[in-house]
Amino acid sequence: MFCHAGLGLTWLAHLLAIPPTLFWAGFWLAPSAVTTILFEERTPEWAVPRCIGLGDVAHLYEAGLSVRPRDIRANFR
Repeated sequence: MFCHAGLGLTWLAHLLAIPPTLFWAGFWLAPSAVTTILFEERTPEWAVPRCIGLGDVAHLYEAGLSVRPRDIRANFR
């Protein structure tokens, strides 16, 4: 799935059963970040979502690009 900040955080909060307001206040996703969700099959009918990577930007650094923070600029120098 491809989405940006607000929708991405809301969707992740829903999948991981975390209140959205807590997720919005405590997590930040960089533009072009990759988040990986593994759906662990428990039974043939049920799977449990597990976040195995949140906001990974290694591909940007590998390409020589910088992360451009939005909304938390004071934390980046």
